[in-house]
Amino acid sequence: MFALFQSMEEALAYLEQKSRNGEPDHNAMAMMDNIIQAFSTILDLEQTNNINLDDVYKTKFYDLLILIPESIDHKDIESFQHNIACIIEAFSAMKRHMQNHNMYKLVLYGQDQVFLELINYGLAEVTSFNSLSAFDPLQCDYLILLEQLEPEHVSLMDRSKIFNFAAHANYNIGWEFYQYYYKYLDSNKNFEGLITGLSYLEKGISEKHLDKDFFNFAGPGQDLFYDYQVFQYVLHQEEQARYLKYVIIGLAYYSFHYDMSLSSPRERTNYYYPIFGEFHHYPKAEVMKSFYHTHLEIGTEILEDDYLRKYFELTKEPLLNKVAEIRKYELDSRLLSGEQKFEVKLSARKELTKYYPLTVKENQQILKQMLDLAVKFEIKPILLICPTAKIYSENLPQKVKEEFLGIISDLKIDYQFQFLDLFDSSLFQDSDFFNPSHLNDHGAMKLSKLLNELIEW
Repeated sequence: MFALFQSMEEALAYLEQKSRNGEPDHNAMAMMDNIIQAFSTILDLEQTNNINLDDVYKTKFYDLLILIPESIDHKDIESFQHNIACIIEAFSAMKRHMQNHNMYKLVLYGQDQVFLELINYGLAEVTSFNSLSAFDPLQCDYLILLEQLEPEHVSLMDRSKIFNFAAHANYNIGWEFYQYYYKYLDSNKNFEGLITGLSYLEKGISEKHLDKDFFNFAGPGQDLFYDYQVFQYVLHQEEQARYLKYVIIGLAYYSFHYDMSLSSPRERTNYYYPIFGEFHHYPKAEVMKSFYHTHLEIGTEILEDDYLRKYFELTKEPLLNKVAEIRKYELDSRLLSGEQKFEVKLSARKELTKYYPLTVKENQQILKQMLDLAVKFEIKPILLICPTAKIYSENLPQKVKEEFLGIISDLKIDYQFQFLDLFDSSLFQDSDFFNPSHLNDHGAMKLSKLLNELIEW
C-alpha cells in the first residue's frame, strides 16, 4: 500500500516539474497512467485488506485525476498547471489521512536497539513481546524477528507476515566486503587502479602505500567469478572507467580449482547478490533470491530508506575494530605447539590440493574474460600471488604449482600481463603475518612498497 503511494508521489513530482516548465511532454500521459493504475490497485486493496481511506479524499482525488489527461490532450497549459497543483494538494491530504489511520502494526520479538533506529515511525507503530502469552497474531501486520523464534511458534503467524530481520542482516550484509563497497559508492571514482582477489589481497595490500591511486575491492573468500563481477561493475561506470589504467588480479595456487558458491564460504554469495544479482552455482540460489526480495519488499514498506546500509553503518564499528586488532598481530611459528603446526600444514594441504577439473575450465574462461575486458579498456593486468609464511608455503606440492604455472603460461600466448609470484618470497618473515597465510598491517605496507618497485608501470 505505502509502496503504491510512493510510486504515485514520484509520478506527481515529475508532472509538477513539467507544470513549472509549462510543457507536459510525451511522458506526462504515461505518468498519469501509472498514477491511475496505482490508485486503482489501492482501491482494490481497500476492499480486501480492511484499509481505511476516507471517501471525501478519494472522491476529490478521483475527480482531479479525470481532468488532467483532458488538459494534456487539449494542450491547455493553464488548466494543466492548475489541476496539477490541486491534485498534489489532494494527494498529500489523502496520504496523510491514510498514514494516520492505517499505520503498520509491528510486533518485535527479541531485542536489537539498532533496529529501532531503522523503523519509519511515520508509517508504523511498534510493540514488543518476549512470550507468546502477550502476542495476538490478529493484531499484527508484521512480526519482526530480532532473534530465533521457536519452530512451533512460527505456525501461529502467517509466514508472509514474518520479517526475520536477524537472518536478513546476517545473510545480506557482508561486514568486511561491504565496508569497501560503501566506501567505493561514496568515492569520487577516479582511481588509476583496481585490486580484486581473495582476502590475501584484501588484507595484504595497503593502498595508501602504493605510488598509484588504487581501490582495493578484494574480499574474504572472493573467487574469480566475483572478481569478474567487480571488474565489470567498476568498468560499467563511465566516470571510473576513463581513469582506470591498472588492475591487480589476486590469485592463489588453488584459484582455478576454487568456486566460492560451491565451497565452505558459499553463503557469502548472499552478500554479493544485492549488488551483482548473481549467486553463481549456489545450491540454495532460488530459495535465497526469494528470501532477499521478500524481506526487501517488507523492509522498504516499514523501514527507513536504504535500511541495510544504515544498519551496517550503525553496527560495523566493533566488528571492524576486531578485524583491525587481528591485523596488528605478529606471527611467530616457533611458538606454535606441535598440534598447531600440524593444523597449519593440514589446512595448507587442504587449500592447496583442491581438484575440480570442471571448475578449472570455467575459471580459466573467467580469467580470459577479465583479460579481454582489460584489453578492451586499455588496462594493464597484473596477476599477483601474495606472500605466505614459510610454515604455510613449504606445504605446497610441486604438482599443484606446475599445473598453475602451466595455465598462466598458456594464457601468456594470447594475452599480455605481468605475473608476480611472491608465494614463498624470502623477503617476508613470520613477523609480517598475522596468521600463516595473511599479511599483517606491517606486512601489507611492506608488500605495497615492494609492488611499487616490481610493477612495470
